[in-house]
Amino acid sequence: MVLCAMGQPTQTKPTPIQQKERILLKPQKSEPTQRPKAPSRQLVSCEYDGENLLFEFELPEGMCELVLTDVLTAQTTAYVFDSSTCNAAVYVGEIYESTLTLTTSLGNVYSGTLSSTPK
Repeated sequence: MVLCAMGQPTQTKPTPIQQKERILLKPQKSEPTQRPKAPSRQLVSCEYDGENLLFEFELPEGMCELVLTDVLTAQTTAYVFDSSTCNAAVYVGEIYESTLTLTTSLGNVYSGTLSSTPK
């Protein structure tokens, strides 16, 4: 005799990011050149406040394209905003652990990760 128990499969739901988290976006390395470059004074930080991503630039870089990728589902969403005032708020709603890739009109690319677990 074979007994089989049926039940609901257990699935863990991902936890949305709830706490304020501020991260520094790191510049991605560009192609090597023949001559050395001076270090950049640029710092780009990002904070999630529960529905907006708040960006702060040390130096403005013009129009920016943000690609937000959910780590679990790999779903990507793109946003465009202007960094000319050095501060920008982008409405993204509720998000889960995500990677951010920011490309500026000056050709610079920055990236970072927002996590739902405190660091």
